[in-house]
Amino acid sequence: MLAVLAGVAVVGGGIYGSTYSASSVGALLRGPITGLLTALPMASYELFYVLSPRGEALRRLSVGTAMAIKTVVYLVIILFGLEAGRQIAAIGADLPPRADYEVLRNTLFSLGFAIVVTAVLQVRRMLGPGVLMNFILGRYHKPREELRIFLFVDLVGSTELAERIAGTRFLEMLNSIYRHITEPIAEHGGEIHKYVGDEVIVTWRPKTGFADANCLRCVFAIEAQMRGLADFYERKFGHVPKFRGGLHLGPVVVGEVGDIKQEIAFLGDGMNTTARLVDLCREKQRAFVASAAVLERLTLPAGIVAEPLGDITLRGKSEPLPVFALTRRPATA
Repeated sequence: MLAVLAGVAVVGGGIYGSTYSASSVGALLRGPITGLLTALPMASYELFYVLSPRGEALRRLSVGTAMAIKTVVYLVIILFGLEAGRQIAAIGADLPPRADYEVLRNTLFSLGFAIVVTAVLQVRRMLGPGVLMNFILGRYHKPREELRIFLFVDLVGSTELAERIAGTRFLEMLNSIYRHITEPIAEHGGEIHKYVGDEVIVTWRPKTGFADANCLRCVFAIEAQMRGLADFYERKFGHVPKFRGGLHLGPVVVGEVGDIKQEIAFLGDGMNTTARLVDLCREKQRAFVASAAVLERLTLPAGIVAEPLGDITLRGKSEPLPVFALTRRPATA
């Protein structure tokens, strides 16, 4: 994000700066310098506050309120960048007098740019990282086959829990869970494809998912995250969430679906088999299972144990699949 925003801002600043009279090298560089001084604070604010645990309160606001706050912040940053760029460009030369219309023009430009940036980042957040760019570039406008890693994470006992607490409280708890597990998923390079009721579907391209066993580490990072929040959930909802999950590598067809409402869909054996692995967790009373297709392509991280469950014919499948139960090795005293 830092690199992309910096590049866009330098180019955009150069274009905007070309409207000034270029009487010196400093004047020619004014636009790109302004763009860089604007982009870095904006990207830093987004990365290190909005998307960090410190920005959770802002992310929980309504879309309109959050966008209004961010627009004001970006407006201030852009106006600062414009003035700083003007001062830097004038080093070694007399600072030209400010034209009467310059303040108004700069303010209107900054406000428009802030609104556009805020809207784009909000759409990116609503669709998920990478999805907006896939739509813009038309990556999946025509369906294509890909090999993907999938992790299905399912909330244990959700039906009984939904009956025990009010519907609004249950949805509030689900939303809280989704917020808290996003961090470990993002840290391990996962893409949240979809929320299906009380289930989260995460996906990786093989290069990212197998690097440093990211897809496998993610499973236990989610578990550790929620274990650390046990007191919070017990106090607020009277229930500590537990999960089951299936991890698999398989082929899928990826493409855009829908008309008025569009999304990028995954269809095929990779999705179906992973869903069946979650069903197997219920049958075998196991928390997490993974197929050999995943485990044979990575090195087990220290402290993680893969227990063979044998070759199992999953529901709806004709061929048996080697499956392993994943557990964390107990710490030795």
